[in-house]
Amino acid sequence: MYLNQLQDTKYKNMNISKKKFDDINLNEFDTIIDVRSPSEFEDDHIIKSINLPVLNNSEREIVGKIYVQDSKFKARLIGASLITKNISIILEKNLFTKPRNWKPLIYCWRGGKRSYSLAKILSDIGWEPTILEKGYKNYRKCVVETLHKKNIDFKILLISGHTGTGKTELLNILKQQENQILDLELIANHKGSLLGAEKTVQPTQKLFESAIFRNISKFDKDKPLIIEAESNKIGNLIIPPSLWKKMKSSLRIEIKSNVEDRVQYLEKKYLDLTEDINVLVEKLSSFSTLQGKRRVSEWIRMAKEKKFKDLAKDLIINHYDPRYQNSLDKNSSLFINRFEVNPLKKKNLEKVSKEISSIIFKINSNHQHR
Repeated sequence: MYLNQLQDTKYKNMNISKKKFDDINLNEFDTIIDVRSPSEFEDDHIIKSINLPVLNNSEREIVGKIYVQDSKFKARLIGASLITKNISIILEKNLFTKPRNWKPLIYCWRGGKRSYSLAKILSDIGWEPTILEKGYKNYRKCVVETLHKKNIDFKILLISGHTGTGKTELLNILKQQENQILDLELIANHKGSLLGAEKTVQPTQKLFESAIFRNISKFDKDKPLIIEAESNKIGNLIIPPSLWKKMKSSLRIEIKSNVEDRVQYLEKKYLDLTEDINVLVEKLSSFSTLQGKRRVSEWIRMAKEKKFKDLAKDLIINHYDPRYQNSLDKNSSLFINRFEVNPLKKKNLEKVSKEISSIIFKINSNHQHR
């Protein structure tokens, strides 16, 4: 691609600030602008950035082909023409009302022509843009270093428990009490089981990691980070290796509840599935490799007959609980406390959350005095 091969431009004698991702505070900027194509942006981007592409998907592809197959000069000419036209539209539609003291951060793939093209015009107008040096690639390198290569230096406390014990609701309550929560299921757009896929698609793996990176960056490393215990995959997404390694060795609190309460909880949690039997049947079919065709056929029969309580109970007893018990056996030494929540209601979860907050306070005190 010609755009990726024109990155040696050094902006000599230009008064446009360039900074690497490690050297910036994103809160310094009023707007973070990703000028890459929409397809690049959808794959991954700095969280909270907006996409104002100076070349759209087809334009980027066309210019790249001309650069490789025809003429570098012609590609530059056509690229400049398209970029100039698109920047004019961006100014009119997106930036026309920005105040004189507006400060944007701009990035493209490698901090080259695309980001500079917009930054130069904004600078000439009188704004003070900053270019992300080496662009998205520099940002992605920081994400990979944090989540794939370095050790996670947070003290992590996992909330564990059988399926249907209100762990997600408990996390939300703990968050309201100003604890540090990393809700991986929310970030992954998935409830964390074979039935847990949401109606909207999951983010890409890179965008999932960007969201985790953004959340971790905001947290206080001197305070414990609370996460729901998960397998290493949430739907189609994989928990990044550094975080997963830390989670596997982290202390845990177990939430327990009786089967009948959990059945009622699952009925409510998966209400959208019980309203669409065809989707429910399709999801149940995916259990065949784990549970065998005979048992899955029985579950499908229950679904079609709308015997949802029976279905939830059978799923708990024959699928979810055995799998959880296997995980429990492997990590039994890491559990520091267990709480029974019966009945499974908000007031009881709030009571447990206060006790957990006390445990967190003790962990935090011990961490600070080491």
